[in-house]
Amino acid sequence: MSKSSLESDAAKAIIANDRIWCDAYRSGDAAKIASLYTEDGQLLPQNSEVVSGQENIKNLLQSLIDGGVIAEVEINPSEIIDNGDNATEIGVYIMKGPDSNIVDKGKYIVIWKKVGDEFKFYRDMFSSDLPSQ
Repeated sequence: MSKSSLESDAAKAIIANDRIWCDAYRSGDAAKIASLYTEDGQLLPQNSEVVSGQENIKNLLQSLIDGGVIAEVEINPSEIIDNGDNATEIGVYIMKGPDSNIVDKGKYIVIWKKVGDEFKFYRDMFSSDLPSQ
């Protein structure tokens, strides 16, 4: 039986990992972010191929960090469905530039997988709300 709540133990662990993700991005630590994904984790960015595995996720995120266009990412969950050994998170994100201007905003969905006693990103997909340019 699945439960949807931002107050469940699973949701609290997931929200904590979201904060670690955002803090690590802000500090330029792509390796820390990649460690939050399962070994076979996938990042499914918009307008791009699927990025598979921690090393490739780290490399993509490091290139974004080094590019300097996106200085900060905010992740704001609206729903977390706990299914025991996995969970689904749905929410909105905001990406800000170095001067705190909004570079992108949109929605995301993450499938979380329990590895040992902790939840890790398993499938991570996002898409912009802004019109294509």
